[in-house]
Amino acid sequence: MVAVVGLYLFSWIWDLDRALGNVTYFTLFRFEVYRIIFSPIVGNSLLNTIVLALFYPLMGSRMESSFGSSLYLWLLGFITVLTNVVFNLCCLLAYFFSMPEALFYSCSGFWVPMFGLITIECMLTPDAPRQLMFIPVNIPSMYFPLVLYAFFSLFSGPQLDFLLALGVGYLYSKGFLDRFRPSSTYLESLEAAGGLLHQISRVRGYVLAGVLGHDAWLPTNAAQVVRESGDSRGSYQPVQQQQQQQQGSSGGWGGIAGFGGGSSGAAAAAASGGEKGFEAFPGSGQKLASSAPAPASKEAIAARRLEKLGGSSVQGP
Repeated sequence: MVAVVGLYLFSWIWDLDRALGNVTYFTLFRFEVYRIIFSPIVGNSLLNTIVLALFYPLMGSRMESSFGSSLYLWLLGFITVLTNVVFNLCCLLAYFFSMPEALFYSCSGFWVPMFGLITIECMLTPDAPRQLMFIPVNIPSMYFPLVLYAFFSLFSGPQLDFLLALGVGYLYSKGFLDRFRPSSTYLESLEAAGGLLHQISRVRGYVLAGVLGHDAWLPTNAAQVVRESGDSRGSYQPVQQQQQQQQGSSGGWGGIAGFGGGSSGAAAAAASGGEKGFEAFPGSGQKLASSAPAPASKEAIAARRLEKLGGSSVQGP
């Protein structure tokens, strides 16, 4: 949103839509492939920028909390790139069918990936009803993106890029594009120590790849917990200290409550208590292979209880 708003204000001085917008002639024939990536942050009008600023941050943060920051970043880039590539292929196909003006059609604006994200979010609960602004009609979530596209078409006419983004969103929701989706294990390896996203994953507000659903609203990394609690003891030890004590456990994340394994939490408790680390779990257990008598069987216990109640002894199982 910072890039969208900043480039819109900069467009009063110099409009970068011609330099960064995805136009098939420049993208394919002049090999300006960077247009495919940067096209969403240009070509946004004043009304589009205001509407995006009102609605996208809430929807984006909710989806990021559900998917994880790394997967959400991949999803945003995947929708953008795939929609722009298919748009270029459609324009090239129209050019071969005697429509040379199709080479100069533009695909830009942040509403292109927005339509894909809205479709994916709606397909998570396809039967839940939604309302479009002031229209007092409940629309099933499965058809809400199509109604939204029709609403946009009333003001700006049918747009191929929006329609293609809808198609990408539906294909992703139906699982046809799962082969391109990175696995959770791969994303967690990128966020682990030595990974490409290790440093950025320590930033406050970053949602880890293994955090999904309700847990995504909880504190998401060790750095955030340490900053908020100010406690370096127990399971909230500094990250480097935990990594030294528990190399290889929970992907290098240590004993963060709710995000590590059970063994890492026990190791952190032991480290905090020194030689008496496990006194935090008092109990009266007995060692294995000891000479203590075996516990009585269920039948013997039942017989003793009957005798106390004045009943006779139990015969048989």
